[in-house]
Amino acid sequence: MCEMARIDIAVTLLLLLASSGAAAQVKGDFEFRVGVSKRFSSGVSSPVLQPGFGPSVDVGGHVALLPLVRLGIYGGYEWSPQSPYAARHLIRGALQFRLFSPFPERPWRMWLAVGFGPVIAFGPADAAVAAHTGRFFELPVGVGVARQVWGKWHVTGELLARPAFGHGGALFEIRGAGTDALGLGLAIGMQHEW
Repeated sequence: MCEMARIDIAVTLLLLLASSGAAAQVKGDFEFRVGVSKRFSSGVSSPVLQPGFGPSVDVGGHVALLPLVRLGIYGGYEWSPQSPYAARHLIRGALQFRLFSPFPERPWRMWLAVGFGPVIAFGPADAAVAAHTGRFFELPVGVGVARQVWGKWHVTGELLARPAFGHGGALFEIRGAGTDALGLGLAIGMQHEW
């Protein structure tokens, strides 16, 4: 291994392990978020429209692996309208890694997030189709920011892109409805560190 590669690895490890004394004591967090999501489908044909904007809610938690690295799990619900059919209900879960930036200093924090998880989608019966279900997987990738507001409580904001793959089920066999290719989400919430 060349000398420059060893220096790069050493600097990277130092940045991951570096943090203030207070941040090093954080063992994990619990978070509740609400937001808005938008899905983009491939294979949509007339008279079906692209899915519209809908509300979402997520609950999750993380444990600290290193001072600037956390591993977590979360679950969420999303309401996704797609005319002319009834709105779809999506239930999702994922494992998520968060890599925190050592800058800026508290009370602000920023992170990059990447995850993997399944989604189950339900479409209720309406005048056009019978009730139907489907499933797929997502690779959520995002950026987040938090601001400490009181003690160990933080206000958070996160922007996520959710590429989707591995679709199956009757929901995606409906004529013209297509398959979810990408989901975008913007959420705000409250987080408590412990």
